[in-house]
Amino acid sequence: MNRRRFLQRAAMAAALAGLARAEEPALLAEDDPKAKALHYVEDIRRSAGDQTHTCASCGLYQGEGKSLQGPCLLFPKRLVKASGTCSGWAPQM
Repeated sequence: MNRRRFLQRAAMAAALAGLARAEEPALLAEDDPKAKALHYVEDIRRSAGDQTHTCASCGLYQGEGKSLQGPCLLFPKRLVKASGTCSGWAPQM
């Protein structure tokens, strides 16, 4: 294999590795066992709890700015809806 072909393949491998890392986690399903255990719902309007305790206002929510969904420390490798809620809600510090 010549140097040019090696460099082309190395660049392609690096690009594919970047794509694999950039893949966004899946959205948490309400019927997921952990979601059920914490009474997670995607829309706070369907919850009997405090209507100000959305995921977006929770200290465990890791979404950016005005995002519609983002990661949560309670649900690793899953995204939650910013408008959702669960019994694990914690105030922001």
